[in-house]
Amino acid sequence: MGTVWLAEDVNLGRRVALKFLSEALARNEQALERFKQEARTASSLNHPNICTIYEIGQENGEYFIAMELIEGEPLDQYLAHHRLDLQELLDLAIQISDALDAAHISGVLHRDIKPANILISSRGQAKILDFGLAKLVAARQSAAQPTYAGSTLVENPAHLTSPGTAVGTVAFMSPEQARGKDLDARTDLFSFGAVLYEMATGKLPFDGETTAVVFDAILNRDPVPVRDLNAELPPRLDEIIRTALEKDRDLRYQSAAEMRAELKRLKRDTSSGRVIVPSGPSAAAPGSSGAQSVGPAQAKRSLRRTLILSLLAVIVVLAIAAGAYLWFSRPRGFNLQNMRIAQLTDSGNAGAVALSPDGRYIVYVLQDGAMESLWVRQVVTGGNVQVLAPDQVHFVAVSFTPDGNYVMFVRSDKRTVNFRYLYRMPVLGGTPTQLIRDIDSAPVFSPDGSQIAFTRGVVSPSSNRILVANQDGSNEHVVVDIPSFSAGASSVSWSPDGQNLAIVSPESRGNAINWVLEVISVKTGQKKDLYRFQLNARAVAWLPDGSGVLVMARDEQSIRGQIFFVSYPDGKLSRFTNDLSDYNICCLDITHDAAALVALQNSLVSDIWVAKPDGSDPRQVSSGEPMGNGLGWLGDRIVAGTSRARWRVLSLDGSSNVPLLGASEPHFQLSTCNDGKHLIYTSLHKGSLELWQSEADGSNARELAAPVAGGSFCTPDSSAAVYYSQGSFWRAPLDGSAAQKINLSSSSFGYSRDGKLIYDVKQGVEGGNYRGKIVVSPAAGGPPVATLDTPYGLQALSFTPDDKGLAFLLTRNRATNIWIQPLSGGPLSQVTKFTSGEMYAFAWSPDGKHLAFSRGQRKSDVVMISDFR
Repeated sequence: MGTVWLAEDVNLGRRVALKFLSEALARNEQALERFKQEARTASSLNHPNICTIYEIGQENGEYFIAMELIEGEPLDQYLAHHRLDLQELLDLAIQISDALDAAHISGVLHRDIKPANILISSRGQAKILDFGLAKLVAARQSAAQPTYAGSTLVENPAHLTSPGTAVGTVAFMSPEQARGKDLDARTDLFSFGAVLYEMATGKLPFDGETTAVVFDAILNRDPVPVRDLNAELPPRLDEIIRTALEKDRDLRYQSAAEMRAELKRLKRDTSSGRVIVPSGPSAAAPGSSGAQSVGPAQAKRSLRRTLILSLLAVIVVLAIAAGAYLWFSRPRGFNLQNMRIAQLTDSGNAGAVALSPDGRYIVYVLQDGAMESLWVRQVVTGGNVQVLAPDQVHFVAVSFTPDGNYVMFVRSDKRTVNFRYLYRMPVLGGTPTQLIRDIDSAPVFSPDGSQIAFTRGVVSPSSNRILVANQDGSNEHVVVDIPSFSAGASSVSWSPDGQNLAIVSPESRGNAINWVLEVISVKTGQKKDLYRFQLNARAVAWLPDGSGVLVMARDEQSIRGQIFFVSYPDGKLSRFTNDLSDYNICCLDITHDAAALVALQNSLVSDIWVAKPDGSDPRQVSSGEPMGNGLGWLGDRIVAGTSRARWRVLSLDGSSNVPLLGASEPHFQLSTCNDGKHLIYTSLHKGSLELWQSEADGSNARELAAPVAGGSFCTPDSSAAVYYSQGSFWRAPLDGSAAQKINLSSSSFGYSRDGKLIYDVKQGVEGGNYRGKIVVSPAAGGPPVATLDTPYGLQALSFTPDDKGLAFLLTRNRATNIWIQPLSGGPLSQVTKFTSGEMYAFAWSPDGKHLAFSRGQRKSDVVMISDFR
């Protein structure tokens, strides 16, 4: 590339660095233009963590850049001999993210963020340099232009940019860079995530002997989790790095400011910790002692290292112990390093799925708005056959018979949304035969194929009823009735020896609510608690060798669905998957030889929109992290829940987007009170989902009730919180007095805005069919003022601002919109007019002048996991 000289500006009396382009490259127009562009780009940025450019000039035909002289060393060399503690790592990371934010705000992408382009000064300050690959966003230049390397420093050849390929340094490229796609600010965040990974572990996240191998890793493989390499690091740092390294940039951090905020919160929450990060593999040259001459600042750091040697010794012992623990607690018989994950569908609208016992076929549901169809796919050839045409029905679960000749499915229909039937049908299509009424899970066959086990949820009193019947559905009998705070919908799995069943049931015990993996004797109904999950768990699959059970459950840190292994009979938990995917907890199926399993992989794009109260003039006010799982108003601002169960407050124009209640822990439901002074929310604490109240800014928080199962909201007069627990709704006054039970046999209810009416969703069997009715009654008691049919697919029910109707979400013609049913009866009216996409929540502002809602698209596809034995 050229040379860099130490020089002195004789006019100003300051030392500078002079960067000269080599003579050969100076004759190359593209290289020369890049050299000039670096100077122009960097000189437009003024930030303490960006190397300052003083001028660009030419002397005797040689081009040079005069730039700030930084007395320090590149980050990669710094890491080779210096151990970062957690606070130093976070300090540097915050500085780098702040510099990237400044560059991105100025419309500049760096496109070559890597340790060699980050200098660490003698005062421990990070400086980003080398904007040779930078691009002005507005210029919209092609990302696939020739390149001549991105650093003036000698670098490991395996990590250098390949001339004539996508711009950037291979080991730190984003997937979109590797593909030569148009770039935006999120590409720098991916590269920064790779830098953070190396800072935290001393290793590259994507490594290989050739460029092709590295590209494949960036595009198709997840790096080893940070905490697998350094178990002392906080889980939140692992999560931050994993989010930055999301291959889908829509799932990545959407701005450097967002990433900086996460790092700052982690620094605040861990300010008392001293976690040591391992140095890189080149800590000392071969045959050397690693000794170096050091300046005063480095001497101070050496002194600090000396003072904590005893602590390091303890950490080494703990690390060895942790490694031993991880080794002995790993899933027995698994080789997870070789695990392969293959996506089998790409429609983005897959529903329930099952795998044939021999692994040759999958059966899965396709969802198209309110219509669902059933398909069978031949795994090897990829051939798909539609075995049931689209209809306005809902498939709850699917499975195969042991011989693979028949498909079993549980399905509702238009008349019986919440009442499900079990059918059997030839695997490649035919006439379905109804076997069982009122069933809530796919049937699982006994090892000899003569019997099936399944669940039936009972609403009042709420319980999970586990039943066994003959394989044709006859002679059913109850094995056990498990009290539960919600109707059962979990799958059941039969042990290989035929003696036991495994199921996850939500359960309230003492001051905690857990999802309990239970093993139940088929003969006696005796239960044994094998493991208690703190967050939702559902699908289970017993391993064919009987050594344990795979469980699909939500990870406590990321809130993503992941697969866990619970050994039997000792009930020890270990991770089976630990990746960035969000697996749907509904579905998990494994072949009879445990060679492969299938699951559903989810992704979500969801943004906040604001419209006039009649739904007109809609405009999007957020982008990036999926928002809107929950939605409300705090005065004239919008409160929205993210996909990770964190909450944010947005201004009407989207110019402000700030966290509410912090972002260090999830809050699963949040309700704002009409007085604008209080928040009601649920949080997980020591195994218990608790109901809390606080001031509108999150201060003065205190617990109201525990355990709770959800359904929390503030009453219209802002005097109490309503929540669901132990099969009933309760009212907890905000003044701290005792909660009182609300006498409603309802699955859902809510108040009108003025508090004078309530809606109450009643469910029951009429004429042999399971039906739902919405009953609107005076809150003070008395006869109903309206009884309305429940439209098919109704979601997010609430009163309209004038309390004269009920509003809800319906999906029709492949689009979800807000609809209104007048209390006086008559036809539904449509509020929003979108022709595509989904909606997840909505709320009118307290003054009725604005309507906020979340809309986007949820994608779900079938994946097969194999090669884990």
